[in-house]
Order: sequence, then structure tokens, then C-alpha cells
Amino acid sequence: MPRDTVIAMIPILLMFGFFAAAMIWADIYSRKPR
Repeated sequence: MPRDTVIAMIPILLMFGFFAAAMIWADIYSRKPR
């Protein structure tokens, strides 16, 4: 893979991971009885 492609994919992967973690955290947090 060219280095430019890897550099361009890094922010996309970070954003995808952030949204996935936020959805998982929201799902766990909403299941807590409060």
C-alpha cells in the first residue's frame, strides 16, 4: 500500500473507532438501572 493511502485512512479509522466505542458505551450505559 502506498504511504499516502495509509495516511489518508488513519483519520477515517480513528473516527470509525470513536463512533463504534461511543455506540457501545451508550448501549452499556443505557442498560444500567438508574
